[in-house]
Amino acid sequence: MKRFLIAILSIFVVTNVYASKDKGVYVGGGITIINVGIQDPFSKDVNFKAGEIILGYKYNSYLGIEVRGGGSLSDERIALTNTTRSRDSAESDIENYASVYYRAELSNEIAKLYLLLGQSTISTRVRFEDGTTPAFEASESGWSYGAGFGLWLDERMNLNFEVKTLVDTENDSFTSVGINADYRF
Repeated sequence: MKRFLIAILSIFVVTNVYASKDKGVYVGGGITIINVGIQDPFSKDVNFKAGEIILGYKYNSYLGIEVRGGGSLSDERIALTNTTRSRDSAESDIENYASVYYRAELSNEIAKLYLLLGQSTISTRVRFEDGTTPAFEASESGWSYGAGFGLWLDERMNLNFEVKTLVDTENDSFTSVGINADYRF
């Protein structure tokens, strides 16, 4: 994998062909799967499907800023470990998240590679089905970083595939894999 990334980066650097679309404002949106870093009692990873909105500005290939926000598209039912049969599961979701990134990218007329480095905050909640116990809510903030690969669909629109750590703290790590599209003005 490391050799593959180095080979792709080398192609972009050696060709030194930068797209004319690498300056200005862009907006976009996408879908991402977020792993919250825990497993239920059946050793199943707890993942959430989330939608996100993107707003960014590229000064040049090496200097850009991006703001993202999103939340769960649906609740995830998670199994609980308990000693009584009163609670077997709960509904859980990512209420919202927000991120600010420094974005650097290498681009040519066909594709682009980009890196993200910034800060994120994420809020999660759990609601029990019995209605007698109040919801549990938590929020985490921390470093966020990732990498992506994009393909130009036309002169202004591109499709991106990315992996990132949405929030990385001593106690928690929220990782994600996603696909998004953006439009450059």
